Amino acid sequence: MNEVLQVKNLNYKALFKDLNLTIYENTINLITGSNNCGKTTFIKILSGLIDTEKSVFYQKKDISKLKSKELATTFSQVIFTNNFNFHFLNLDQEILFYLDKTDLSVSEKKMKYRHLVKLFDLEIFLYEDINRLDYYTKIKILVLLATISSPKILFLDNVLDNLEEKEGLEIINTLKKIGGMTVIISSS
Repeated sequence: MNEVLQVKNLNYKALFKDLNLTIYENTINLITGSNNCGKTTFIKILSGLIDTEKSVFYQKKDISKLKSKELATTFSQVIFTNNFNFHFLNLDQEILFYLDKTDLSVSEKKMKYRHLVKLFDLEIFLYEDINRLDYYTKIKILVLLATISSPKILFLDNVLDNLEEKEGLEIINTLKKIGGMTVIISSS
């Protein structure tokens, strides 16, 4: 397995002291711990949202030295705070909005649209009022939207916390089916 992220001697405030960690390509990883132990901070450090020069490396490159475009195309993160901030009233429009931000051709966008909607089992919700959908369906939508850009690494912070075990496993199994990315999940 290839190393995708390395943490070397990370020191950050009182949370982390000389932390070392290696995360491998195309794996699903869980960061767990009690509330306020630093999980969200750690996700932000790993994804480059908090700068810790010479501590976190993506494919042996210091992420603090990566250009913002490279960070944006490599990482996708959902840091969930129990607020759903969708741009549009229905899922169809929401997906099209995110697809328009990609460099995919029109035919590739159509294929990706159909593939993800089917994979996440959201076909019947495409034209429903997105704000009236149940909590689990909205979480699936957040995860689907985060995968549209085909990130190399997907960070999901607090996304699975309030789901039933079965629902969380369904999302993880869907991510396995998508493949081609490393997933890092934080959860209490």
